Amino acid sequence: MVTIQPKVAAAGRYTVNQTCKLLGVSRSTLHRHTEAGKIHCGYRKSTLQKFYKGSEITKYWYAEA
Repeated sequence: MVTIQPKVAAAGRYTVNQTCKLLGVSRSTLHRHTEAGKIHCGYRKSTLQKFYKGSEITKYWYAEA
């Protein structure tokens, strides 16, 4: 986990890879925390790809820091 708050747009959408880099966690850790409800994701309607909103990334960072 990174010690500096990630600079994200609150309404922005970030891919799984971008979210992992911003938070400094592995994909498996992000997946585990998503399954546990510590961070919430959305799904693109057209491709069903996961995304994380900037506000969720910030909220998760504060909770885990």
